[in-house]
Amino acid sequence: MSTTSTVEVSQIDGQFEAVDSETGVVGEGSTRVSALNDLVGRLLEFQATIEDDPVGVSREVRERTQRRFEEKGIEQDEVERAIEWAR
Repeated sequence: MSTTSTVEVSQIDGQFEAVDSETGVVGEGSTRVSALNDLVGRLLEFQATIEDDPVGVSREVRERTQRRFEEKGIEQDEVERAIEWAR
């Protein structure tokens, strides 16, 4: 994993969600700390899965990322513009 990835923590309806920007892995909990702790556990599981099945993980990350874009209402053209800007 890159050392430049970030974690975004948000609170929705009293529940906290911590999302790793690089992998899309999500941790959840009733507190900020519990969400981050859950994220750590899930990242460890994710790392083990990458070592076992890197192709399957790539597909899973793509699908999870797509769902997050859809949940946040981000359109495909916005993603394409952002990628072009980053290049």
